[in-house]
Parts: sequence; C-alpha cells; structure tokens
Amino acid sequence: HGYDVAKWFTTKFDFLSPVWYQIKLTATFGVEITGGYDVDQGWIDSLHHPSPPPFLEGPLPEGVALTPAKVVPRFLLEGWSLPEFFRMARTPAARKQLIDIVLRECSSRSYDGLVLDFGSLGFTPLPEGVEAQADMMTSAVPTFLAQLGDALHEASRYLFITVAPDRGYRSFLPASDLTAIAPHVDGFVVMTYDYSSPYRPGPNAPLGWVEAALRPILEAARSAPPVSPPATHIAHRAAAGPDGAQSVRKLV
Repeated sequence: HGYDVAKWFTTKFDFLSPVWYQIKLTATFGVEITGGYDVDQGWIDSLHHPSPPPFLEGPLPEGVALTPAKVVPRFLLEGWSLPEFFRMARTPAARKQLIDIVLRECSSRSYDGLVLDFGSLGFTPLPEGVEAQADMMTSAVPTFLAQLGDALHEASRYLFITVAPDRGYRSFLPASDLTAIAPHVDGFVVMTYDYSSPYRPGPNAPLGWVEAALRPILEAARSAPPVSPPATHIAHRAAAGPDGAQSVRKLV
C-alpha cells in the first residue's frame, strides 16, 4: 500500500527513500551491495513521470502541474564494526571501491541520489583506544563522506546521510565534524523513532528531543563555508532564512 500512496501523492514529496539496499563487507574486505532484488523499476518510473491519482475526478485544476519526486534509496551499512568502518574510511582504495559501486547502482537504476544510513555504527560508543583517537584526528570519516558527496554531485545526484542523536557519549561522527561535511552533502536525516531503544520500544520523539537533535545540524550548516548550488543548496536552505524549519521538516 505504501508504494501506491507514494505514486498517488508523488507531487507532495521532494524526495522518496525506499529502504532497499545493504552495503556489506566480504571475507576479503571487499564491498558488495545486496537488496537489488527488491527494486521495483516500474514504481520508480511512475514517480519520475507522475500521473493523476485514480481517485481524482475530472481533470487537474488549471495551473496545477504534476512534479516528479526524486528517488534516493537508502543504502544501509550492515554488519560493520567501528574498526572495519575506520579501516575503509582511511584506505583510499577501499573508499574508491565503495563509492564506485554505489555510483554504478545509482546510474544503472536512474536514481536521483542516495541516503547513506550508518545503522548501528551511529549508536556505538567510540572506544578510547589510541587507534580510534588517531582515526578521528586524521578526519578519515569526513574525508570519505566528502569524496562520496563530491562524486555524486559530479554525477548530478544527491547525498543525504543519517545522523544519530546525542546519547551522552562520543560517537564516530561528532557534531564538530558536521561543519566539515555540510558543504559536501545535501541534507542530514534524523529519525524520530531513534528516541526509543530497539530493545525498549516506546513512543515517538517529543518536540524538545527533536529540537535538541536538530540543533547541532543547523549550527553545522550555518558554519559551513558558502558554496555554489545545486550541490549543497538543500543543506544551506535547511539552516538559513525564515523558512529553515520548514525545509528541515522536508528533509527529515
């Protein structure tokens, strides 16, 4: 039913992100993508070329146009440990392999971009070991995300990344890194159901929690150096100007 709703109300969405893909490590530290068997190419085509919903009686009102939504599937980093992710992020050949494989998939399926979901990595406390600290100091993660974003933008595609809310401990992607990343991505995604624990499900997030989760993102986007659109206009629009809150809601 969700697929039908998306088709009927396509013009009400800027972006639609089906949860199809997983990015996994192979036994030889290669990268593979799974989940392609879930792709519905006919559904994607219907979003890119919208038609009036079947329950609409009569022609469209004068001056009303059907604008297509952009399809940006979620690519989930599944089964990665923090050491494995850091190793990929600081290894140029491994970074290139991951970037190339998602670019090929976006191109072959005519996607408008992607959402990179860090999954459980975003909720894993950063170890206090020397190696983890060295990884943070060399900015391995921002470097990887900047290269991924730039590669997608060169192909005229969008990049959104998930950001875990602050849970009181240091994560692999602290708020201080968002300023460096902001010019290279088109938006940050915060899930309101992250307010609850998967081991102790509860209600959706209250407004105060949502505001606290968005604050570091907005501050990062405001502090980011100005760049030319269209590569990052969404990230900046979400932070600046009187319509900032509305734009953030569209992205989240």
